[in-house]
Amino acid sequence: MEQEQGKLNTNVNTLDADALLIGFTGSIGSGCTFIAKGIRDILSDNAKYYLVSDILRDIAKKNHTEENTKILQDLGNQIRLENGNSRLVELCIEKIKRDSKSESWDKENTIILIDGIKNDGEVHYLRQFPNFYLISIHADKSTRKKRVVGEHSYNNRFNADDDFEKADARDEHEDISYGQQLKKCNYLADIIIYNNTDYPNASATSKRKFFSDINANYIYPIQQSKRGAPAHDRPPSIDETLMTMAYCVSKRSSCLKRKVGAIIAHIMEFENNTEQPLPVQRVDSNKQFQIVSSGYNEVPLGTEACIFSEWQKCYRENLQEILAKKFICCPNCGTKIPEKRVSN
Repeated sequence: MEQEQGKLNTNVNTLDADALLIGFTGSIGSGCTFIAKGIRDILSDNAKYYLVSDILRDIAKKNHTEENTKILQDLGNQIRLENGNSRLVELCIEKIKRDSKSESWDKENTIILIDGIKNDGEVHYLRQFPNFYLISIHADKSTRKKRVVGEHSYNNRFNADDDFEKADARDEHEDISYGQQLKKCNYLADIIIYNNTDYPNASATSKRKFFSDINANYIYPIQQSKRGAPAHDRPPSIDETLMTMAYCVSKRSSCLKRKVGAIIAHIMEFENNTEQPLPVQRVDSNKQFQIVSSGYNEVPLGTEACIFSEWQKCYRENLQEILAKKFICCPNCGTKIPEKRVSN
Protein backbone atom coordinates (compact mmCIF):
# COMPACT_ATOMS: atom_id res chain seq x y z
CA MET A 1 0.00 0.00 0.00
CA GLU A 2 2.68 2.51 1.00
CA GLN A 3 4.71 1.59 -2.06
CA GLU A 4 1.77 2.20 -4.41
CA GLN A 5 0.96 5.54 -2.79
CA GLY A 6 4.58 6.54 -3.17
CA LYS A 7 4.34 5.97 -6.89
CA LEU A 8 1.26 8.18 -7.08
CA ASN A 9 2.82 11.10 -5.19
CA THR A 10 4.29 12.71 -8.29
CA ASN A 11 5.27 16.36 -8.33
CA VAL A 12 2.76 17.88 -10.71
CA ASN A 13 1.73 21.53 -10.73
CA THR A 14 -1.84 22.37 -9.86
CA LEU A 15 -4.45 22.94 -12.56
CA ASP A 16 -4.97 26.42 -14.03
CA ALA A 17 -6.96 28.55 -11.60
CA ASP A 18 -9.57 29.52 -14.21
CA ALA A 19 -10.42 25.90 -15.05
CA LEU A 20 -14.14 25.05 -14.92
CA LEU A 21 -14.70 22.03 -12.67
CA ILE A 22 -18.02 20.42 -11.81
CA GLY A 23 -18.05 17.83 -9.03
CA PHE A 24 -20.70 15.18 -8.38
CA THR A 25 -21.68 13.67 -5.06
CA GLY A 26 -24.56 11.39 -4.15
CA SER A 27 -25.62 8.28 -2.29
CA ILE A 28 -25.10 4.78 -3.66
CA GLY A 29 -27.53 4.23 -6.53
CA SER A 30 -28.53 7.89 -6.81
CA GLY A 31 -27.21 8.03 -10.39
CA CYS A 32 -24.16 10.29 -10.07
CA THR A 33 -22.22 8.44 -12.75
CA PHE A 34 -25.26 8.14 -15.01
CA ILE A 35 -25.85 11.91 -14.90
CA ALA A 36 -22.17 12.91 -15.06
CA LYS A 37 -21.61 10.73 -18.14
CA GLY A 38 -24.87 11.96 -19.67
CA ILE A 39 -23.67 15.55 -19.35
CA ARG A 40 -20.35 14.51 -20.87
CA ASP A 41 -22.12 13.00 -23.87
CA ILE A 42 -24.24 16.14 -24.36
CA LEU A 43 -21.16 18.39 -24.24
CA SER A 44 -19.15 15.97 -26.42
CA ASP A 45 -15.51 17.01 -26.87
CA ASN A 46 -15.88 19.97 -24.52
CA ALA A 47 -16.23 17.71 -21.45
CA LYS A 48 -13.63 15.52 -19.72
CA TYR A 49 -14.90 12.92 -17.26
CA TYR A 50 -12.99 11.60 -14.20
CA LEU A 51 -14.11 9.19 -11.49
CA VAL A 52 -12.33 9.57 -8.14
CA SER A 53 -12.74 5.89 -7.25
CA ASP A 54 -10.80 4.91 -10.40
CA ILE A 55 -7.69 5.90 -8.42
CA LEU A 56 -8.67 3.34 -5.78
CA ARG A 57 -9.37 0.71 -8.43
CA ASP A 58 -5.94 1.25 -9.98
CA ILE A 59 -4.29 0.75 -6.59
CA ALA A 60 -6.43 -2.33 -5.89
CA LYS A 61 -5.48 -3.86 -9.24
CA LYS A 62 -1.78 -3.27 -8.66
CA ASN A 63 -2.08 -4.85 -5.24
CA HIS A 64 -4.17 -7.74 -6.71
CA THR A 65 -6.99 -6.83 -4.35
CA GLU A 66 -10.70 -7.41 -4.89
CA GLU A 67 -12.62 -4.26 -5.92
CA ASN A 68 -15.91 -4.51 -4.02
CA THR A 69 -17.52 -1.49 -2.33
CA LYS A 70 -16.29 -2.25 1.20
CA ILE A 71 -12.67 -2.74 0.13
CA LEU A 72 -12.68 0.48 -1.89
CA GLN A 73 -14.21 2.35 1.06
CA ASP A 74 -11.51 0.96 3.37
CA LEU A 75 -8.78 1.85 0.89
CA GLY A 76 -10.07 5.39 0.49
CA ASN A 77 -10.18 5.84 4.27
CA GLN A 78 -6.61 4.60 4.60
CA ILE A 79 -5.33 7.01 1.95
CA ARG A 80 -7.11 9.96 3.58
CA LEU A 81 -5.84 8.96 7.03
CA GLU A 82 -2.22 8.76 5.88
CA ASN A 83 -2.19 11.70 3.43
CA GLY A 84 -5.03 14.06 4.34
CA ASN A 85 -8.74 14.15 3.52
CA SER A 86 -8.20 15.80 0.14
CA ARG A 87 -5.58 13.36 -1.15
CA LEU A 88 -7.81 11.45 -3.59
CA VAL A 89 -8.96 14.57 -5.44
CA GLU A 90 -5.38 15.89 -5.36
CA LEU A 91 -4.34 12.76 -7.24
CA CYS A 92 -7.29 13.25 -9.59
CA ILE A 93 -6.25 16.85 -10.27
CA GLU A 94 -2.69 15.68 -10.97
CA LYS A 95 -4.02 13.26 -13.58
CA ILE A 96 -6.21 15.99 -15.09
CA LYS A 97 -3.19 18.28 -15.32
CA ARG A 98 -1.16 15.64 -17.13
CA ASP A 99 -4.00 14.90 -19.55
CA SER A 100 -4.61 18.58 -20.30
CA LYS A 101 -0.98 19.00 -21.32
CA SER A 102 -0.66 15.83 -23.37
CA GLU A 103 -3.99 16.28 -25.17
CA SER A 104 -3.79 20.08 -25.62
CA TRP A 105 -7.25 20.88 -24.30
CA ASP A 106 -9.20 23.97 -25.29
CA LYS A 107 -8.92 25.68 -21.89
CA GLU A 108 -11.58 28.25 -22.67
CA ASN A 109 -14.37 25.77 -23.41
CA THR A 110 -13.40 22.56 -21.60
CA ILE A 111 -15.49 21.46 -18.61
CA ILE A 112 -13.94 18.96 -16.20
CA LEU A 113 -16.44 16.57 -14.58
CA ILE A 114 -15.23 14.96 -11.33
CA ASP A 115 -17.51 12.14 -10.21
CA GLY A 116 -17.59 10.26 -6.89
CA ILE A 117 -16.75 12.92 -4.26
CA LYS A 118 -17.27 11.33 -0.84
CA ASN A 119 -15.46 13.43 1.77
CA ASP A 120 -16.00 17.10 2.63
CA GLY A 121 -12.21 17.58 2.67
CA GLU A 122 -12.28 16.88 -1.06
CA VAL A 123 -14.90 19.60 -1.55
CA HIS A 124 -12.90 22.14 0.47
CA TYR A 125 -9.80 21.38 -1.61
CA LEU A 126 -11.68 21.88 -4.88
CA ARG A 127 -13.11 25.18 -3.61
CA GLN A 128 -9.68 26.72 -4.21
CA PHE A 129 -10.72 26.84 -7.88
CA PRO A 130 -13.01 29.87 -8.30
CA ASN A 131 -14.94 28.06 -11.04
CA PHE A 132 -15.76 24.90 -9.10
CA TYR A 133 -19.38 23.87 -8.58
CA LEU A 134 -20.70 20.82 -6.70
CA ILE A 135 -23.82 18.97 -7.86
CA SER A 136 -25.57 16.63 -5.43
CA ILE A 137 -27.71 13.86 -6.95
CA HIS A 138 -30.65 12.62 -4.88
CA ALA A 139 -33.05 9.69 -5.22
CA ASP A 140 -35.37 7.85 -2.83
CA LYS A 141 -33.74 5.00 -0.94
CA SER A 142 -36.14 2.42 -2.35
CA THR A 143 -35.28 3.56 -5.88
CA ARG A 144 -31.56 3.50 -5.19
CA LYS A 145 -31.79 -0.01 -3.78
CA LYS A 146 -33.56 -1.30 -6.89
CA ARG A 147 -30.78 0.11 -9.04
CA VAL A 148 -27.90 -1.68 -7.32
CA VAL A 149 -29.20 -4.79 -5.52
CA GLY A 150 -29.69 -8.13 -7.25
CA GLU A 151 -28.92 -9.62 -10.62
CA HIS A 152 -31.81 -7.78 -12.31
CA SER A 153 -30.64 -4.33 -11.19
CA TYR A 154 -28.95 -1.80 -13.49
CA ASN A 155 -25.71 -2.09 -11.55
CA ASN A 156 -25.39 -5.36 -9.65
CA ARG A 157 -23.10 -4.05 -6.91
CA PHE A 158 -24.78 -5.92 -4.03
CA ASN A 159 -26.16 -9.43 -3.77
CA ALA A 160 -28.40 -8.74 -0.76
CA ASP A 161 -30.31 -5.87 0.85
CA ASP A 162 -28.20 -6.11 4.03
CA ASP A 163 -25.00 -5.48 2.06
CA PHE A 164 -26.53 -2.38 0.52
CA GLU A 165 -27.85 -1.11 3.87
CA LYS A 166 -24.43 -1.40 5.53
CA ALA A 167 -22.57 0.24 2.66
CA ASP A 168 -25.18 3.00 2.34
CA ALA A 169 -25.14 3.82 6.07
CA ARG A 170 -21.36 3.94 6.04
CA ASP A 171 -21.30 6.03 2.87
CA GLU A 172 -23.56 8.68 4.41
CA HIS A 173 -21.51 9.33 7.54
CA GLU A 174 -18.68 7.73 9.48
CA ASP A 175 -17.54 8.89 12.92
CA ILE A 176 -14.06 9.60 11.58
CA SER A 177 -13.12 12.74 9.69
CA TYR A 178 -11.19 10.78 7.04
CA GLY A 179 -14.09 8.41 6.37
CA GLN A 180 -17.14 8.55 4.14
CA GLN A 181 -18.84 11.91 4.72
CA LEU A 182 -21.50 12.07 2.03
CA LYS A 183 -23.99 13.87 4.25
CA LYS A 184 -21.57 16.76 4.73
CA CYS A 185 -20.86 16.84 1.00
CA ASN A 186 -24.58 17.17 0.27
CA TYR A 187 -24.80 20.18 2.57
CA LEU A 188 -21.96 21.84 0.62
CA ALA A 189 -23.60 21.34 -2.80
CA ASP A 190 -24.36 24.30 -5.08
CA ILE A 191 -26.95 22.41 -7.14
CA ILE A 192 -29.29 19.55 -6.20
CA ILE A 193 -30.78 17.30 -8.88
CA TYR A 194 -33.59 14.86 -8.04
CA ASN A 195 -33.08 11.67 -10.06
CA ASN A 196 -35.90 9.32 -9.14
CA THR A 197 -37.04 8.50 -12.69
CA ASP A 198 -36.24 5.23 -14.44
CA TYR A 199 -34.17 6.96 -17.14
CA PRO A 200 -31.88 4.02 -18.05
CA ASN A 201 -34.96 2.24 -19.45
CA ALA A 202 -36.47 5.39 -20.97
CA SER A 203 -36.40 6.23 -24.66
CA ALA A 204 -33.35 7.88 -26.17
CA THR A 205 -35.45 11.03 -26.77
CA SER A 206 -36.51 11.22 -23.10
CA LYS A 207 -32.97 10.75 -21.88
CA ARG A 208 -31.59 13.34 -24.26
CA LYS A 209 -34.21 15.86 -23.13
CA PHE A 210 -33.36 15.11 -19.48
CA PHE A 211 -29.68 15.85 -20.02
CA SER A 212 -30.36 18.78 -22.34
CA ASP A 213 -32.51 20.36 -19.60
CA ILE A 214 -29.69 19.91 -17.07
CA ASN A 215 -27.28 21.49 -19.51
CA ALA A 216 -29.61 24.42 -20.27
CA ASN A 217 -30.61 25.04 -16.64
CA TYR A 218 -27.24 24.61 -14.92
CA ILE A 219 -24.19 23.95 -17.11
CA TYR A 220 -24.75 26.68 -19.71
CA PRO A 221 -25.32 29.46 -17.12
CA ILE A 222 -22.15 28.31 -15.29
CA GLN A 223 -20.18 28.51 -18.55
CA GLN A 224 -21.55 31.97 -19.28
CA SER A 225 -20.74 33.15 -15.77
CA LYS A 226 -17.13 31.98 -16.16
CA ARG A 227 -16.83 33.91 -19.43
CA GLY A 228 -18.37 37.03 -17.91
CA ALA A 229 -21.18 36.80 -20.44
CA PRO A 230 -24.92 37.23 -19.69
CA ALA A 231 -26.97 34.10 -19.10
CA HIS A 232 -30.69 33.53 -18.87
CA ASP A 233 -32.21 33.55 -15.40
CA ARG A 234 -34.01 30.22 -15.08
CA PRO A 235 -37.21 30.62 -13.06
CA PRO A 236 -37.28 28.16 -10.15
CA SER A 237 -39.77 25.30 -10.17
CA ILE A 238 -42.61 25.36 -7.66
CA ASP A 239 -40.79 22.81 -5.49
CA GLU A 240 -37.64 24.93 -5.54
CA THR A 241 -39.67 28.04 -4.72
CA LEU A 242 -41.37 26.41 -1.74
CA MET A 243 -38.10 24.92 -0.45
CA THR A 244 -36.45 28.34 -0.65
CA MET A 245 -39.33 29.82 1.31
CA ALA A 246 -39.05 27.05 3.91
CA TYR A 247 -35.34 27.71 4.23
CA CYS A 248 -35.95 31.44 4.65
CA VAL A 249 -38.55 30.77 7.37
CA SER A 250 -36.10 28.42 9.15
CA LYS A 251 -33.71 31.34 9.71
CA ARG A 252 -36.26 32.73 12.20
CA SER A 253 -35.42 29.88 14.58
CA SER A 254 -33.18 30.66 17.55
CA CYS A 255 -32.30 26.97 17.99
CA LEU A 256 -28.56 26.44 18.35
CA LYS A 257 -28.48 22.88 16.96
CA ARG A 258 -30.81 22.77 13.97
CA LYS A 259 -33.02 25.30 12.24
CA VAL A 260 -36.02 23.78 10.44
CA GLY A 261 -38.63 25.59 8.40
CA ALA A 262 -41.84 24.23 6.88
CA ILE A 263 -44.33 25.40 4.27
CA ILE A 264 -47.81 23.96 3.69
CA ALA A 265 -49.04 24.78 0.20
CA HIS A 266 -51.92 23.84 -2.07
CA ILE A 267 -50.66 23.11 -5.60
CA MET A 268 -53.15 23.22 -8.46
CA GLU A 269 -52.67 21.80 -11.94
CA PHE A 270 -54.60 23.04 -14.95
CA GLU A 271 -54.67 22.57 -18.70
CA ASN A 272 -53.79 25.15 -21.34
CA ASN A 273 -57.09 25.65 -23.14
CA THR A 274 -55.72 27.99 -25.79
CA GLU A 275 -55.70 26.67 -29.34
CA GLN A 276 -52.03 27.50 -29.87
CA PRO A 277 -49.29 26.46 -27.43
CA LEU A 278 -47.55 29.25 -25.60
CA PRO A 279 -44.36 30.35 -27.44
CA VAL A 280 -42.32 30.27 -24.18
CA GLN A 281 -42.99 27.66 -21.54
CA ARG A 282 -42.07 28.47 -17.95
CA VAL A 283 -41.06 25.76 -15.51
CA ASP A 284 -44.27 24.26 -14.06
CA SER A 285 -46.28 26.52 -16.37
CA ASN A 286 -49.33 24.27 -15.88
CA LYS A 287 -49.31 24.71 -12.09
CA GLN A 288 -50.14 27.36 -9.52
CA PHE A 289 -49.69 27.28 -5.77
CA GLN A 290 -51.17 28.93 -2.71
CA ILE A 291 -49.44 29.10 0.66
CA VAL A 292 -51.63 27.71 3.44
CA SER A 293 -49.26 28.08 6.38
CA SER A 294 -45.62 28.32 7.39
CA GLY A 295 -43.64 27.64 10.55
CA TYR A 296 -40.29 26.87 12.12
CA ASN A 297 -38.90 25.09 15.17
CA GLU A 298 -38.45 27.12 18.33
CA VAL A 299 -37.93 26.74 22.07
CA PRO A 300 -41.16 26.42 24.14
CA LEU A 301 -43.28 29.56 24.36
CA GLY A 302 -42.30 31.76 27.28
CA THR A 303 -38.78 30.31 27.37
CA GLU A 304 -35.76 32.45 26.69
CA ALA A 305 -34.11 31.74 23.32
CA CYS A 306 -31.11 29.42 23.71
CA ILE A 307 -28.72 31.84 22.07
CA PHE A 308 -29.61 34.56 24.63
CA SER A 309 -29.98 32.29 27.67
CA GLU A 310 -27.72 32.19 30.69
CA TRP A 311 -26.77 28.56 29.94
CA GLN A 312 -25.67 29.33 26.36
CA LYS A 313 -26.45 25.84 25.06
CA CYS A 314 -29.32 23.81 23.64
CA TYR A 315 -32.43 24.08 25.85
CA ARG A 316 -33.02 20.33 25.68
CA GLU A 317 -29.43 19.47 26.50
CA ASN A 318 -29.48 21.85 29.46
CA LEU A 319 -32.61 20.14 30.84
CA GLN A 320 -31.03 16.70 30.31
CA GLU A 321 -27.94 17.74 32.26
CA ILE A 322 -30.03 19.11 35.12
CA LEU A 323 -32.05 15.89 35.24
CA ALA A 324 -28.94 13.68 35.02
CA LYS A 325 -27.52 15.29 38.17
CA LYS A 326 -30.51 14.00 40.12
CA PHE A 327 -29.90 10.33 39.26
CA ILE A 328 -28.19 8.18 41.91
CA CYS A 329 -28.16 5.06 39.72
CA CYS A 330 -27.88 4.62 35.97
CA PRO A 331 -31.46 4.38 34.54
CA ASN A 332 -30.30 1.74 32.02
CA CYS A 333 -28.18 -0.71 34.01
CA GLY A 334 -28.90 0.25 37.63
CA THR A 335 -25.21 0.81 38.47
CA LYS A 336 -24.64 3.41 41.16
CA ILE A 337 -23.22 6.64 39.77
CA PRO A 338 -20.07 7.90 41.56
CA GLU A 339 -20.74 10.72 44.02
CA LYS A 340 -18.82 13.27 41.96
CA ARG A 341 -21.22 12.62 39.06
CA VAL A 342 -24.34 13.50 41.11
CA SER A 343 -22.94 16.33 43.22
CA ASN A 344 -23.68 19.94 42.38
